[in-house]
Amino acid sequence: MTVIDWKERYPDLLDTDYQWTLPENADDLPQEVWRDWLLAPGSLTQRLQRLSDNAFAVEVVEAAWVSATPDYLAALGIQQADAVWSRRVALLGCETPWVVAHSYFASATGRKPPRVGTAIDAVLTLGRQPLGALLFEHPQMQRGPIEICKTRTGWGRRSRFSLDGEPIVVAEYFLEALLHYVTDKQVVPE
Repeated sequence: MTVIDWKERYPDLLDTDYQWTLPENADDLPQEVWRDWLLAPGSLTQRLQRLSDNAFAVEVVEAAWVSATPDYLAALGIQQADAVWSRRVALLGCETPWVVAHSYFASATGRKPPRVGTAIDAVLTLGRQPLGALLFEHPQMQRGPIEICKTRTGWGRRSRFSLDGEPIVVAEYFLEALLHYVTDKQVVPE
């Protein structure tokens, strides 16, 4: 899948048609099964791994430095940067895309490589490893509030994390295939 295919098929984090809001301020909330997934504070990666009995994989669509647009900077809560690291992935359970995610950050080092062994270095070299595993295992990780939005294909959530003092925004869009799997297996909400 290419980035162009992705943008045509899935919601995009920077789509200005989507209104990100805190759940308590939302005019419209999804059905309970979606709310359970949207508002869960823990690691989505761990939850998907459990649900799929470890038949879980990450398909990387993009992992590259891209131009720092005003929309990226606003979501990151920073004033300026030359570029942001953008990573788009599909999270697969049982070989089916269940979630698509878009994460990005602007590093103080810009496009220059960070010090080897730092958390930001680990983000840049994740490959097919899930970002969630890195975030939730890092002792200094901090997470801001979860925001939600209704998309043309369902629901999404995003959070701003801080890792070694660097902001990272992660948006996750839950696909119908996940809802069908959860419903068919009669998974009890956590």
